[in-house]
Amino acid sequence: CTIGLAIPRGGIDGFITAGHCVDDTSGSGDDVYQPTEDLFGSNKVGDVSVDLYQAQCDCAWIDQSSADGNQKSVWSNTNTWTAITSFTNRPSSGTNVMLHGATSTLAYAVVDDPYATATIDGITFDVVDTTTDVSSGGDSGGAWTNYSSNNFMGTHQGAVDGSRSFFIPWENVKSSTNGLGL
Repeated sequence: CTIGLAIPRGGIDGFITAGHCVDDTSGSGDDVYQPTEDLFGSNKVGDVSVDLYQAQCDCAWIDQSSADGNQKSVWSNTNTWTAITSFTNRPSSGTNVMLHGATSTLAYAVVDDPYATATIDGITFDVVDTTTDVSSGGDSGGAWTNYSSNNFMGTHQGAVDGSRSFFIPWENVKSSTNGLGL
């Protein structure tokens, strides 16, 4: 899975990702490691504070206040990161978008249906649908932005039959996790 966006909640540093990435059915408070927990229990990046897997949002917010070591190392990878300066609640059809995924790195698509649905595990999710599948396994929770990477639009949830990628729109992530903001 992929860290979607570093964003505080209630004045506490943290980040959002997909809820199915951290859901082990034991609820909030679970430790999160990046990339994995080592033999000594190190590499902790935080604790699950919000974990939702419901029709409105497959999303989670990770509280970084209990992280090990240099928290900034979590955000490092081979991509160049650009600061998010604005948010789009739900992009319109025809909008050029880009997925920032751990596996796909930067992948480009076009919004097809901003009010689509996707049914996974018997739950019908409210999603934004793209015209093509640009994602790979491990991209869940990654950020969807505009082509300039400065306008956040949502978090990656999945793909269907290699034909389309879809993401949870920012308005659903924001309303479901209560209190996110720059």
